[in-house]
Amino acid sequence: MNTEDKQLSSIYKQAKQEIPAEHIDDAILAAAKRETKKFSLPYNPFSNTWRVSASLAAVLILSFGIVTLIEDVEDEFTLDGVTPLIIEETESRQLPANNVEKRRALAKAPSTARAKSSLQQPAAKSLSDTSNAEMTHDLLSFREQDKKRNEQLARKNKQEAQRTKLQTESTDQISLSPALPLSSPSTITTGIDEQAMLPYWQYKDEGMSIRLIQRLPDQTRGYFIARGFSAKHAELIAQSCVFQTVFKNTSNTGEPSAIVYNMENWVVSHNGKSGGMKTREKWAMQWQELNVPAAAKLAFEWGLLPTRQDYQPGDYNWGMAIFDLAPADNFNLKITWQQHNEQHSVIIPKMLCAADIHADPEAP
Repeated sequence: MNTEDKQLSSIYKQAKQEIPAEHIDDAILAAAKRETKKFSLPYNPFSNTWRVSASLAAVLILSFGIVTLIEDVEDEFTLDGVTPLIIEETESRQLPANNVEKRRALAKAPSTARAKSSLQQPAAKSLSDTSNAEMTHDLLSFREQDKKRNEQLARKNKQEAQRTKLQTESTDQISLSPALPLSSPSTITTGIDEQAMLPYWQYKDEGMSIRLIQRLPDQTRGYFIARGFSAKHAELIAQSCVFQTVFKNTSNTGEPSAIVYNMENWVVSHNGKSGGMKTREKWAMQWQELNVPAAAKLAFEWGLLPTRQDYQPGDYNWGMAIFDLAPADNFNLKITWQQHNEQHSVIIPKMLCAADIHADPEAP
């Protein structure tokens, strides 16, 4: 430690205390209290200082301008976004895109007023005329559809009445021809075929059964046109009273015996006159005269029930039988066959050719 430090240390040791003098301390506290009272009141922004007032005014003016600008922008977007249906109906799109005032006035007007004012514009009037033409066209289309539906309903009602009549008669037992020598139970029934949904007539005994089901002319037309016939030639078949026929030898469940039949011996009675079936052979002569293509003739031959055929016990076959009558004609059919070394015959009365109606396919 040098000489100066020793002198300074000696002076500090001679002091009575290390705190400031009491009168200095009192003076500092008094000054602090005076300053505290001066700034303890709340600060008033609206004082006499003009700078503060000017600043507040500038802020208010700037805020008002910003809000007004935002409202203008919102109005432009709202005009295109709010109530689009009303705006479209009034043809607001015909107005100039830069005419903001007119667009805003149109958006704020009542909806009915907008609709009326838009009709006065040429573009809107043209649209109205177009709409009226479309509405007239639609009305005519609806009327045409209603007319078609009414016609279809009338045809269905007619067909349903026919089916109801057949179902009522289906439980009746019809007496067989005296020429039938069979002693076994036999029945003739009629009703609606479950698959074809058309009337059928059926004879059944212990050794044989035959079911004849109506075919609509439309079905026959479509079938043969799809197999190479012209519409004219297919119409000849469709107008000839066609039945889908299922023939079975059921003697395998009892006393087995073969069956032989020849459709040339079957008799069709209509309006007091008797005639024969129109067999494959008769049609073949007609197709030859009309120069029907060979492929179509072959399809026709395979589509018909064979004119002559032998059935062993349990055998069955199906095909179209053609009666050479007009649609909706009624007739009696006499069927003959040989079984158990005997000639058998039966008359199925009150058969009915399908009417030439255009019925919708039944729903599955």
